Amino acid sequence: MTYTIEISEFAVQDIAEIIEWYRDQKEGLEYEFVSSLEFTLGQVESNPLAFQLRIKQSRVALLQRFPYKVVFKIYGSIIKIIGVIHHSRNPKLIRKRLK
Repeated sequence: MTYTIEISEFAVQDIAEIIEWYRDQKEGLEYEFVSSLEFTLGQVESNPLAFQLRIKQSRVALLQRFPYKVVFKIYGSIIKIIGVIHHSRNPKLIRKRLK
């Protein structure tokens, strides 16, 4: 099956905030984050069922090198990215987004 990724407004906002934070930390670090995120999204798109089920039928893919996870749900052939969340964030944030 061929899947298409759809990124929620929440996830777009998450990504923008993360990029801005890494830009302030070290020159060029935001590009490394984006590269890691793109790699992870590619893995999710090619085989979303390989990732473990979590809260309310969502799945989680971990980024390499960065302490973030991509939370997504599968709706037929659409993969909806719910958020890009730091590992230390409260899981209740995702539960709210999944309602």
